[in-house]
Parts: sequence; C-alpha cells; structure tokens
Amino acid sequence: MLSMPKAPFLAVGLLEALAAATGMAAGAILSGASIPILSQTFLVWQILLSVIFLGRRYRVNQLLGCFLVAIGVIITVAR
Repeated sequence: MLSMPKAPFLAVGLLEALAAATGMAAGAILSGASIPILSQTFLVWQILLSVIFLGRRYRVNQLLGCFLVAIGVIITVAR
C-alpha cells in the first residue's frame, strides 16, 4: 500500500477541496432549493467525464438510471 503512487490521490483530494469551496461560494448566491438539485447533476458529469477521459463503458441500465436522474433535475429546475 505504501508503494502506490500518491499523486493521483493528491489530485483527487485537491479537486474535491475545490468542489467544496465552489459549492460553498455558490451557496451564498443561489437559492436554497437549487443547491441539492444541482448536486444531483454530479452523477451525469461523473459518467460523462469517465467516458471521455477513461474510456469507460456503461451498461444500458446504468445509463437509463443516469438519464432518469437528469430528467428529474430538468423537471425540478424548470418548475
């Protein structure tokens, strides 16, 4: 475990810290109802970026679940 490279974990940690900081900054500007809704889009971004950068392939039921989350976010934001 100690021989594993630490750089990827450092990069992920820094990105998570950046996400937390920008989320707090957005919390000061956005209405309270928007923040949990926007956090649901994380799943969509995660799948999209893993397909682009990692070449990951997903099953149809996984993509359908992500699609349903995205539709729910769109419906909620549109109201």
